[in-house]
Amino acid sequence: MEHRGFEFESSDWSPEQLWEDFDPAADDLQIKTLDTFERDGVLVRELTYVSHSCDDEPIVAYGFLAVPEGGEELPGVLHIHGGGQTASVDHVVHWAKRGYAALTFDWTGPRDDRERFSQFGGASDNKYLVEPDPYHSHLFHGTAIARRGLTLLEQVPEVDGERLGIYGISWGGFLSWLVNGSDSRVKAGVAIYGSGGTLKWGNGTGPDYDPDDEDQRTWNFCFNPFVYAELLHGPMLLLNSTNDFFGWMDTAEELYTILPPQHSLCFCPHFNHHLDEFTSRNLYAWIDKHLKGGAPWPGQVLVEVEQGQQLTIEIRPDRTDEIEHVELFHSVQQQPSPSRFWCPVPVEKNEKDWTSSIEPPLPELKHTIYATVHYSRGISVSSIPITLMPNEHGVNEDEAAYSLVIDDFSGGLGGWFLQGLGTEPFPELLKLATTEGPSGGPALTIEPVAVEGDEFNWNIATRKIGDPRWAAKGCESLLLLLKAVCTSPLSIRLTYRPDMNDTEAFTVEIDEPDQGWAELELNPKRFKGPGNEELESFDGFGLLEILSKSPVNEPPVVARVEWF
Repeated sequence: MEHRGFEFESSDWSPEQLWEDFDPAADDLQIKTLDTFERDGVLVRELTYVSHSCDDEPIVAYGFLAVPEGGEELPGVLHIHGGGQTASVDHVVHWAKRGYAALTFDWTGPRDDRERFSQFGGASDNKYLVEPDPYHSHLFHGTAIARRGLTLLEQVPEVDGERLGIYGISWGGFLSWLVNGSDSRVKAGVAIYGSGGTLKWGNGTGPDYDPDDEDQRTWNFCFNPFVYAELLHGPMLLLNSTNDFFGWMDTAEELYTILPPQHSLCFCPHFNHHLDEFTSRNLYAWIDKHLKGGAPWPGQVLVEVEQGQQLTIEIRPDRTDEIEHVELFHSVQQQPSPSRFWCPVPVEKNEKDWTSSIEPPLPELKHTIYATVHYSRGISVSSIPITLMPNEHGVNEDEAAYSLVIDDFSGGLGGWFLQGLGTEPFPELLKLATTEGPSGGPALTIEPVAVEGDEFNWNIATRKIGDPRWAAKGCESLLLLLKAVCTSPLSIRLTYRPDMNDTEAFTVEIDEPDQGWAELELNPKRFKGPGNEELESFDGFGLLEILSKSPVNEPPVVARVEWF
């Protein structure tokens, strides 16, 4: 049997068989209220409910329910948290303020850092365990708890049971495929970096995958998102960061290509396990569209590439009268998707289309191109990435245009991003911005949007140094021109294969950096590895980070970064 993403012999198992005897509405939920309280003007109910049983022991789910005061016939939305999180009051309050009844629940169970959590009885907490059968997998129980959560929402008097939606983040995004594919009550779903591209057995192509292993075959046929993609009940929106370590961009692309047209896709450039403001707002627009009768969603963005000495790109979006702006990104694909640098490419508007061109560096490597169209009403839609080998189409230049200047910000801030912003799709507390450098030219800074306290942690990063056009190539020093009032050591960090399992980082720490403008010249020997070993050369790195802590009223400014 063959599915997109994996191939192996057939199995006795399937999602239909796995769920055929599970009726999420059959048994009493036995809801118990633990507490009620107000948060931001919303009344929240802390509760438990009985989901199902495993080995004759009940599984009791823990969560929070928020319902807007005075609401009638409300849509309901179910939040499925990530693997390191738990039930979130913030999420249900956020949705209640938008006019939804919202439920969040814990599906990961006992943890030392939590006083209250779901009780799993005899169930396993192993996401991969299928012994003695898949009913002992943690993924089965998480999905079952979610489906029972839909029953709870359905039974809330203020809720219209015909308008239920789900969204999940990370492992929760992974579960959203399983819930949407097994429960006909789902009218809309959102998977946020939830494609699971690096799971041990998840996409059937990883280094640990053995096609002859019966347990792995069973796992794939019971829990692989590619299997559930063929069974979806509600339209699914895929929100993915281009450099995600868990929901690989490549896997999200493969999943999307097997879905029919009512589903949609949006990539957030540069981030790992985080979404920017433009991408996050799609979550709310998608749920509003399908549960509140919002305006029609734009169709797929079409991109065509004409190959020659130049790659000529034509972008054909839908609903051109609603477009705010169009972005195009290009990657020289020498790295797996979590480590790639996505270079912004200028586009020009014609009557109805947008066009661009690229001189392809290193034609013997894969080149990947995708576009994102940003519409009014909080909607962004990405194209399916196009991958090609220029040397297969007559491009024979073997020298890339190379620059020692990593960035002077004369072309904007494209390619830089902030690390450590968390996984939640809420408005940013920090944003990159342009300011004036020491000689009057442009420079990069940080805008503290809603930071509590007098200081904040910051981490400015770029993967540009992993692109052959800006790689070190035997250079002797890294030069940085910056101004940073630091309340902790200033760190400059270089990382091999960023966001991969075998990553390795080297760091320079400056205890007392200059408070005004300073030019730092750093040779490799100043960078120390995890065992305090010295760096031998700058070659081969894929991520540059500049990080410290600064007063809120004195954010850092970076004017120039270059090799010497």
